[in-house]
Amino acid sequence: MDDRTTMDDRRWTMDSEQTALVHRPSSIVHRRSIVHRLSSFTSAWRPLLLILSLGVGLRLGLMWMLWANGGNPLIGDEGNYVLSALPLSEGHGIPDLWLWVRAPGFIFFAAGVFALTHGSLWALNLAQIGLSAIVSLLVFGLASLTSDDPIIARRAGLWAVALVAFNPLLIWSDNFFLSEPLYILCIASLILFLAIYALRVKGDKPRAWVWLVGAGVWAGLGLLTRPNLQFFLPLVALWLLSLHRSSLPLAIGRVALLAGVTLAVVLPWSFYNLARYGHFIFVDTVGAYVLYLDNTNLAPKEVNGDLERIQNQGERQNYAFERGFEWIATH
Repeated sequence: MDDRTTMDDRRWTMDSEQTALVHRPSSIVHRRSIVHRLSSFTSAWRPLLLILSLGVGLRLGLMWMLWANGGNPLIGDEGNYVLSALPLSEGHGIPDLWLWVRAPGFIFFAAGVFALTHGSLWALNLAQIGLSAIVSLLVFGLASLTSDDPIIARRAGLWAVALVAFNPLLIWSDNFFLSEPLYILCIASLILFLAIYALRVKGDKPRAWVWLVGAGVWAGLGLLTRPNLQFFLPLVALWLLSLHRSSLPLAIGRVALLAGVTLAVVLPWSFYNLARYGHFIFVDTVGAYVLYLDNTNLAPKEVNGDLERIQNQGERQNYAFERGFEWIATH
């Protein structure tokens, strides 16, 4: 009985070893396949990662030089944004200290960074550099859509990323506490979503409208960051009418969808201004201020003094519009 048990054990051991030998080559092949895929992925994305790293490195280098020398003093609009975001990050809201109401997009972004980092300007600087890396990836994706040939598409994407990563103006602006980096992110996202929407429409893909909804969200966020986008969105509407020119009702519906989503993002801020000031302020009052400032014979100090007499931001906006348009109409 012991001999039989020993023989059974030996057979079981041999069978197990044979099974292992049978399966070992396939596991090795599987591992090699994974390694090959990782190697292919790395080689394909290495140029993009290299360009991104160099672009971020240039921005970090400039940031280090600025902070090593004590940092730059807050100039112009920087102080407006930072001194609005700091109280907001502490739960005190946006103070009403200036002659205008600012677009809230960058203020909210900066306040979020400040809330997480206890008001660190250094962290906000890093966050803006992070935005530049995201913009580079978005631009790569957008440029890659310009060709059906994968080689040409990838090459176009790399050139586009290089133009963004090594642009000296962008490198410099990413180290200022201004709304441009966030605004560029919104615009790049908006255009990418619109491009994908167009491709899906032309390819008769299902649920293409989802990308148009996403474009509306980014358009709304862009308006909340820099409201001058409102003057370019009518061109997007014309583009949608052209894209769907074979069906006018569908074209109008798509324009309405984009406009509706965009307004759904922006109007809560507009209604907040209405409740606070008793007057409708779509996004900001900077446009009214600049219109008056640039269309008058008064010096800037005189314009400021004239507007300081009016305490309510909504009434100040209306007055600035009236004075600006009155000067234009009479000159």
